[in-house]
Amino acid sequence: MYNFSNFENKMGNFNMPKLSLYLSAMFLLGLLIMMINPNFYYLYLSLDIYKVLHGEIWRILTFLIYPIAYNRFILLSLLLIYFYYTFSRELNQAWGDFRYAMYLLIGIIGHLIGGIIVYFMTKSTVIILPTYFTFSIFIAYALTFPESVFLLYFIIPIKAKYLAIFEIILYVLIFISSSLTSRIEIICSLINVIIFMYLMYKDKLLYFFKRLFKGYK
Repeated sequence: MYNFSNFENKMGNFNMPKLSLYLSAMFLLGLLIMMINPNFYYLYLSLDIYKVLHGEIWRILTFLIYPIAYNRFILLSLLLIYFYYTFSRELNQAWGDFRYAMYLLIGIIGHLIGGIIVYFMTKSTVIILPTYFTFSIFIAYALTFPESVFLLYFIIPIKAKYLAIFEIILYVLIFISSSLTSRIEIICSLINVIIFMYLMYKDKLLYFFKRLFKGYK
């Protein structure tokens, strides 16, 4: 049966070492840009579908610079970037450079396709932010290391799987009350998790369901 490992072997040495470090550095750069001149990001770096379709293709990558949960509390943004680097580095080490890079690539392609769909539906300028995509990496981490323990507010120990459940519930609530663009961002982020985890673990899933249905016979 063809699986993700076969695809990885065919791609050979397509690896991007320290990708989690580079992304964290991008978030720091994005935070600096947002502190100095937020309009610079939206005018020249964001995933503006109209401008991408008219030749500004660098935006397909530079939109990732947008910092994690940017707000006026700079210290909070810095802490989130640090936490992102910590668990994304562990995920990178567990999956390997190739699979981690493919996860990000699938997410980027999904956001681009989603943005194009919204653009042609609304016939207006559409800017896609990577906020939910960035946080979806934590969901992937929780699925890989569900029993890992985090200190919520540096005091309360809580397992990664429970934080992921809370995050998904929050996504659902935001989805219900948000704009079409935000809904597309959420859908693309969650579909990315589903697609990639299926590609990685479909053999185990198929084995599980075969055993499950066999038990009912």
